[in-house]
Amino acid sequence: MNSTNIAEQGTKGFHGANPHSVGLAQREESAADYIELTESLCDAGDYAGAILAYTRAIELDPDDASVYYSRGSAFQKTDQIDLAIADYSKAIELGLSGVYFGRAGFYHARGDLDRAAADYSMAISLEASLAALPLINRGNVFIDMGDYSSGIADYTEAIRFGCDVTGGSAIIASAHHNRGVTYRELRDNDKAIADFTQAIWLNPSSHQYFFDRGNAYYENGDYGRAVSDYTHAITIEPNNAKAYCNRGSIYGEMGDLDNAIADWGEAIRLGCDVTGGSAVIARAHYNRGVTYRELGDNDKAIADFTQAIWLNPSDHQCFYDRGNAYSDIGDCDRAISDYTHAITIEPNNAKAYCNRGSVHAEMGDLDNAIADWGEAIRLEPNGADSPEVHLNLGLAHSERGNHELAIASLSEAIELDPKLDRAWHNRGLAYQQIGDLASASADLAMAGKLGYYSQSWA
Repeated sequence: MNSTNIAEQGTKGFHGANPHSVGLAQREESAADYIELTESLCDAGDYAGAILAYTRAIELDPDDASVYYSRGSAFQKTDQIDLAIADYSKAIELGLSGVYFGRAGFYHARGDLDRAAADYSMAISLEASLAALPLINRGNVFIDMGDYSSGIADYTEAIRFGCDVTGGSAIIASAHHNRGVTYRELRDNDKAIADFTQAIWLNPSSHQYFFDRGNAYYENGDYGRAVSDYTHAITIEPNNAKAYCNRGSIYGEMGDLDNAIADWGEAIRLGCDVTGGSAVIARAHYNRGVTYRELGDNDKAIADFTQAIWLNPSDHQCFYDRGNAYSDIGDCDRAISDYTHAITIEPNNAKAYCNRGSVHAEMGDLDNAIADWGEAIRLEPNGADSPEVHLNLGLAHSERGNHELAIASLSEAIELDPKLDRAWHNRGLAYQQIGDLASASADLAMAGKLGYYSQSWA
């Protein structure tokens, strides 16, 4: 930072006063005077003024490493990370080795992971007896690098070292927690649960530890324990919107829709006051919308999907599901609009093409229906919906009088799902249209054996 910028900060920090008038003009000023002045400035949160005072102290005594360290900390308080790093580097150059740990944190915050890891390594080597915390932090850096094995190794070593330092139980709990998070990212939920359990034993007042173990139980399908952990997290931190949202999801999967809807409602209410709250609120609205649609209340479903889209307009799934709700109530234009939005966001959304094709067919627009179903098949030729899509294509081709194409599509449907009675029946009708009565009779007989009954578009 040039002197002009520092002066501008200082003028603001000293509230317009000349620092020489603060009791210093009557005698020769010293670095200690300015250092003493910084204490009150920092206590008042006037870090810009403190920076000016530290700068004057450095001018008077440029070899005091501790002042560079203190000014670097003030720069950090004002989000001037590059200047903080420069001051910490100068402090290290002047022999203040304990600064490596702090500079590593600055490098990590700036995204300079290699330098952060190197500084944590220096901190570990210089004070091995106090290595637990830098080991945890270096482990975090390794995880951000994608080096999970090194990150886990550091957390494990931190657990070993943590037994020998003041406040070790909290450090060990943190190491167990971080290692558990890493195991969960690696899909090893059993190890994750073991680590979260150790962290909870050491620090049973941490709602985050219960929340994360609840997530691991949830992913393992152990819904009872997951609900219990989310409930513990909520008991410790009643404003935990994420815990309400996730517990609601489990209630939904367990079929307890009343409690699911209640929890998502609470997550929506609380989400306004938490970091990342809009994402939590959007997910709760989406989940509740899906549930309302399952209950046949499409108006409430559409209202929830609309809120989710407003909060997260880049989520193709929200548009897709609102499109389904509009389709359910016969609002074809809005359904097509939402499926189109979903496809624009995610061009490989085969389900959106499939359902948009069905709405086009309901509106009598067979050209666009055939085009959409063809794209759905191209994207997912062997998808779970593919037999139904081939069936729909066959029905559309038959209605257009293209019986050979209808037979080809219906044959694909039968190959993918030999028990699809409607495909057998409609292929039999198509064979009749081209005069192949033997094949027609065989297909119609098979449809009857499978319990065919007449119905419209699949």
